[in-house]
Amino acid sequence: MKETDIFDDLFVLELARNHWGSVERGKEIIRQYAEVVKKNNVRAAIKLQAFDTDNFIHKDFLPKENELNDGENNQAPGSHTRYIKKTLATKLTDDEFAELVNAIRDEGLVTMVTPYDERSVDLCGELDVDVMKLASSDTGSINLVKKVVELGKPMSISTGAVNLSHVDRIVEMAAANNVPLLINQCVSNYPSDDEDLQMNQIDFWKARYPDNPIGFSSHDYVDITRSHIIAVAKGAVSFERHIDIQADEHVVQKYCIVPEEADEWFRSHHVAKAMCGNAADSVRTMTDIEAGYIKSVNRGAYALRDLEAGYEFTDEGLGTDYFLAIPLQEGQLASIDLDKKMTVKKPIKADQPLTKDTVSIDD
Repeated sequence: MKETDIFDDLFVLELARNHWGSVERGKEIIRQYAEVVKKNNVRAAIKLQAFDTDNFIHKDFLPKENELNDGENNQAPGSHTRYIKKTLATKLTDDEFAELVNAIRDEGLVTMVTPYDERSVDLCGELDVDVMKLASSDTGSINLVKKVVELGKPMSISTGAVNLSHVDRIVEMAAANNVPLLINQCVSNYPSDDEDLQMNQIDFWKARYPDNPIGFSSHDYVDITRSHIIAVAKGAVSFERHIDIQADEHVVQKYCIVPEEADEWFRSHHVAKAMCGNAADSVRTMTDIEAGYIKSVNRGAYALRDLEAGYEFTDEGLGTDYFLAIPLQEGQLASIDLDKKMTVKKPIKADQPLTKDTVSIDD
């Protein structure tokens, strides 16, 4: 098994910080999605985000206590104020974080984490997390990149905040350290409309990095099965979405899916794989049903007149000495056999089939 096989048909379920600082809420999300994963017989990782919250935010920008409860949706997306408040609201201790990692592992799922600082990488190493992820906003953060690569775990990156020189550097660093690396096509619109997805970029990443598996990380919401089927058809091997559950006062964001939608997503994967088939680097093998159909419509060769022993077939003899018609009988020469040099071995009466017993074939 190649090390990159860990990414083959891997669904990455981005729990992110939808635990909202509650271990119990996080465990319930893990439990519900593990159930859907097992029901659909797919491979999945549940991914957390890790922050050294006490040192992640500059002290001069910490909100006052009476500003902490303004509501998770009251600030504009992209606002550092919103980001700071959510980071504080979703804080976990190391022990609580470890509890969620262990809950994922106990469900038989792949453990995966996006660390946003260097200390969090160390925590992932201590917890022996299976797969690491670099957010697209951190692909240029060289200190963080180095630390993740040096951890030696399989890793993935997203390309929403794409800078080709940064991606090139990560690809080179991962290869030099024998670290399996998945590259995800992604756009940083939360949520994404259909026209935002840029699915043809999957082809670009495959061509630029032929030695790396390519994935699809998406935040679309209109019809998640359509983009998934396209991604499978284009050769993406791993698929990532944000997940949540409908519970308590927290609003499910448009770019997140709930378990019922995950069920539909997984089922669409089986359909897409069946439609695409297995042959990507060689000609496919015809099924028995197809072979039977082809045989039923293929014409067989018949003598148009009495043919004597020693008669040699030529193209000019079609229509004067022999003809083609259905049905093609067992052992009879078919129209596709007539490109070979053939000679009658023993006399054949008019309207009789030309068979391998009556005709010699010089291959």
